[in-house]
Amino acid sequence: MHIIADEKTAVTNLTAKILYYDFWSGIENKVLAKYNTEDHFKFIYMLEGFGELELGENRYALENEDLLLYSGDNASISKDFKSQPISLYYVGFNTNWSLFLNDDAVSNSVLHICNDSKYSKKIKQILDILSYEINIDGFSEACNGLLTVLIVFFVRLQSELLAVKAEHDYDDLAQKVRQYLNLHYSENMSLKQIADKFHISRDYLSHLFKNSLNISPINYVINLRIGEAQMLLLNTNWSITEIANRVGYDNASYFNTLFKKVVGISPGEFRLHSKKNI
Repeated sequence: MHIIADEKTAVTNLTAKILYYDFWSGIENKVLAKYNTEDHFKFIYMLEGFGELELGENRYALENEDLLLYSGDNASISKDFKSQPISLYYVGFNTNWSLFLNDDAVSNSVLHICNDSKYSKKIKQILDILSYEINIDGFSEACNGLLTVLIVFFVRLQSELLAVKAEHDYDDLAQKVRQYLNLHYSENMSLKQIADKFHISRDYLSHLFKNSLNISPINYVINLRIGEAQMLLLNTNWSITEIANRVGYDNASYFNTLFKKVVGISPGEFRLHSKKNI
């Protein structure tokens, strides 16, 4: 994506109109939605859960904090992760943003908006306001204005990511981050600390890791920690608290909640069930 005009001028002239707006939340494993495609844009913002987006012949793994903007094909979403629910926003809209973007700017791509990103809180706030005001008579222009702000965030974030991408070998850097996480996943580290280690921004770290490995860095670390916890539950007599500390969680209650969210049962149930089957 490349901005081809002065950003201030382009944003001033940008217009957008919402065609439809949906919020969906559920746990059933089924195709979420299909929409007839006309000449307009769409975006999906995943608030919670894991799912698979089928877009024409392409498939995209989506997780919490992912944003996908696209145009063209029919799309469907299905849940694919145990009992964890999916919650997401889905918006269709028209816009004149081709006035200041190249044609390849709307090629399908997933942007992972890290939770502590400067954009994350703003995006969620706008979507929450839209969900309230979209059905109120007389608020359509205000909602279109909020959508325009979302588009501006998207354009700016993509531009920032591409500027950094030009300075790095994309896939090589993603693999280096993965190798680092494999060695240090049990340590207490924030996304910013990981990004600082590789001299990149948190947004760019999330984006490159997600697009190279189909998972965010945070969820990659969670999977490593929960996987190690499962091994320790099977092969040691350590308490749940000891195992939580060993894999990087100081709060045993949070560890229990996270373990159940990922595995589907609590650590204690996992240990008991596994020993019964040995």
